[in-house]
Amino acid sequence: MLWKLTFPFGRNSSLRYRVMAIFLNIVSPKYILDVNWIMKYHTLFYVWCKKSRNSKYVVVQHGIYAAGIITEMSHRFTKCDVMLCWSDYFKEVLSGYNQGKKTKFYVIGNPVYNQYDRNSFEYKKDIGNKILIAISPMGGERLRKLTEFKNNLESMNFTVNIKEHPLQSSMEKPLTGFNKITGDLYTILTSDEYDIVMCDTSTSLLDAIFFKKYVMFFSPENTTIHYTDNIYSKHLRNFADEYISINTKQDLQSKLNISDQENLFSQLVSPGVNNLNMLN
Repeated sequence: MLWKLTFPFGRNSSLRYRVMAIFLNIVSPKYILDVNWIMKYHTLFYVWCKKSRNSKYVVVQHGIYAAGIITEMSHRFTKCDVMLCWSDYFKEVLSGYNQGKKTKFYVIGNPVYNQYDRNSFEYKKDIGNKILIAISPMGGERLRKLTEFKNNLESMNFTVNIKEHPLQSSMEKPLTGFNKITGDLYTILTSDEYDIVMCDTSTSLLDAIFFKKYVMFFSPENTTIHYTDNIYSKHLRNFADEYISINTKQDLQSKLNISDQENLFSQLVSPGVNNLNMLN
């Protein structure tokens, strides 16, 4: 919040960083809470906290990375005093990359999920005919397969809508031939409109499971193996490998498995509460 207040001093000017440091000295926060450490101003927070005896820079895990695999080097190596993780799985992964550092790791669950009572949601016994695609930017052969599967589903009388990724048009070509919807994903998932959600390696798959939607993991091969060999693929069938053999609604329904997706979810997200009591 303080960083946004310093915007009038220039987007990335040295003056803005000096003003931010002055603000921190005046406010002297006990904790600086953020969701990353990769930006230049994050480094300012980290360095300032290191110089202050009574302040800590706390970073909250902000996503699933790529189906549990931290593919970008800058995301692996912590620049914070405390890292709040979604589960023991991520605590182990991140602490493994940061051996020898003084960073402390705690498991708090997913801060967004912690705001909901998951028991208030339930899986439907009778699956409807509307499918939501919530997927990462796709192009080339991966997009061709997605389009083919979408067309197959529509031929089975499914209504298929896609929530296009915000970076689709900049990273790949704009999607054509899809019925696009907009809006907040959590709002969409908490409604009764969709019973089935198709995702790839993104966090959207866990979002769908949390709100007790049936998920289809759909991740065609790409230039690196993590698209098809990851913790998602260890628990869930990859519909990109077998979508051609799905010809009826019954075929599709027989391949959905609540137990498998719940086992995946329990490994990646622990129940938790949103407080910093463990730091006191």
